[in-house]
Amino acid sequence: MGIAFLLGSISGLFVLSCTQRFQNLVSDCPEVMTGIGLSMVMGIWLGLPQLATFSPEDSPAKKASHQKRIRFTLLILSFWSLCFPVLLTQLNQILHWFTLSQMTNVVFLTGLMTLSAMALILPAVFWSTRLFWLATLTAVDYKNPRTSLHLQLARFLTGFSVSLILSVYWLVPVFGWSKTLLIPLIATLIFCCIPWVRSLCESYLPEYSHWLKLDLFQADTQSLSGSNANRQTVAPPRIPVVIQVGSYVMSFSTGILLVGVSRVLFQLYPDSLYLKVTIWAGFLLGTAVAFAFIQARKPGKIVQTTSSLSLAMALTGVGCLALFPLLVSWMLYANAYIEYALLLSVIRGGLTATIFCLLGSCWGGWLKLSSSVRFSAPEKRSLTTLPVWQPSCLLAGILSCVWLVGSAGIELKTIIVFTSLALLCLAIFVRLTHFRIPLTRWRAAGMACSLVLLTTGLFYHNNYDVRHSAKLLFSTNTFTGLRYGLKPELLPHLDEGRCLSEVEGQYGTFTIWSYRENQIQIRRSGLPFGVTSMDAGLCPHTTGELMPFVIPVILHERPADVLFLGLGAGVGVNSSLDFPV
Repeated sequence: MGIAFLLGSISGLFVLSCTQRFQNLVSDCPEVMTGIGLSMVMGIWLGLPQLATFSPEDSPAKKASHQKRIRFTLLILSFWSLCFPVLLTQLNQILHWFTLSQMTNVVFLTGLMTLSAMALILPAVFWSTRLFWLATLTAVDYKNPRTSLHLQLARFLTGFSVSLILSVYWLVPVFGWSKTLLIPLIATLIFCCIPWVRSLCESYLPEYSHWLKLDLFQADTQSLSGSNANRQTVAPPRIPVVIQVGSYVMSFSTGILLVGVSRVLFQLYPDSLYLKVTIWAGFLLGTAVAFAFIQARKPGKIVQTTSSLSLAMALTGVGCLALFPLLVSWMLYANAYIEYALLLSVIRGGLTATIFCLLGSCWGGWLKLSSSVRFSAPEKRSLTTLPVWQPSCLLAGILSCVWLVGSAGIELKTIIVFTSLALLCLAIFVRLTHFRIPLTRWRAAGMACSLVLLTTGLFYHNNYDVRHSAKLLFSTNTFTGLRYGLKPELLPHLDEGRCLSEVEGQYGTFTIWSYRENQIQIRRSGLPFGVTSMDAGLCPHTTGELMPFVIPVILHERPADVLFLGLGAGVGVNSSLDFPV
């Protein structure tokens, strides 16, 4: 995979460690996530040039300097990650300067969290982006810079995604962050110290100096140039204007579907941290796959491919709504019959990664096909446009969906349906600009089937029912009944709760359930979030809900006074006081 994969793996561990530790300190409220998103977008925007210039004349002279800058940037990024706990301590002291009224102001809190993330997370993202760009400059093929740039980006994103998956599924749960960060630190030291050790060996042990020769840069360059040795400079395809403008619409729609589809999936299982990281790992891995394998060398082919990608993304969003009962059934059987937590987490992560990998492939294909290249014959230079503004549109779509769901009160399935319709309109508009009848029967059949499936999914989008998933997937009675052979149509009746209402909030989908007409339970994405009682004398709690209140009282020998904090009025207080104190 070359130097780009190695740098992507190191950068992924460092960026994830900074982001998670910052989030653990402040919280995961929307204001904090807005600050983190803005810092990452700004880091990418500052780290990449909008117009990349490649010239074969200055490549040999600048290659050595680029390698030195890579090592220096790696050392700075490693030092920043080591000092990050100290910086978080200073941030914690600064947060104590502000009053409670200031921290409850949404505008002030958003600005404060944005500035904090800019100061702590933006440098790590900026240096990671610079590592990718410097690695691209050292391994670029000047006969075909566009293909070389896309290949390096695919390798970097693959390494970044692999490091995210390994860290949340194996490294951090087993070793913790302190020991996990030793892996990129040791890799950085070895990578930076090999040239110095090699120079010493050339002075004192010249016959063994070739053992420490690092061929990462050279081998990558040769592999790229070797495949194009018998070809002349590849003429860049002409990118239609509708593709360049439509890429911004595609990025905005992708951001909306990222939030919408993630909320749909989190009705099937809890929104754990490892699943949130899996979402981004799968999305980036899909983007890497698109940059590596999607090809289109003619304007007509570019139009057909981008139109198909828009249709595929719309089909993914609507399909999650239409196939929601099927997904609930799958997860019900998985929860009932799989007793190993690790295997169950892998199944959940695999489903999540597959769906978001598909979204990332569609988005990455648009980014790749919308980037243009211009050759300047007199100056012997190639100018490549980089999609530096696309992450900003992606973040705008994410924040817009969060606001529409949490503040505007629009239903999630309505947002997904309208976004899918917008993508369908974009696909039709792009196809009409360069309309051609499909050349093969398979392609025509594929387009017809996609349109039929999308239309069917739009008619069945009401299959998304959070009440159904909350009744089946978050109750032990349904698992037990399924194991003992109870018919599936009888499983929802094992839960005695009756759903009164549902509402989309900033932190998930909230449902209100009534038990025995006097007990009210609030669930967030299916999980119990809070409980209250209208009549403590007529509505006793279940054993599992009552014992946390009773056990502290009965374990104490002779308490003189009993103080209940945070219980409010209800069964917990009355039942605990009924025990002899």
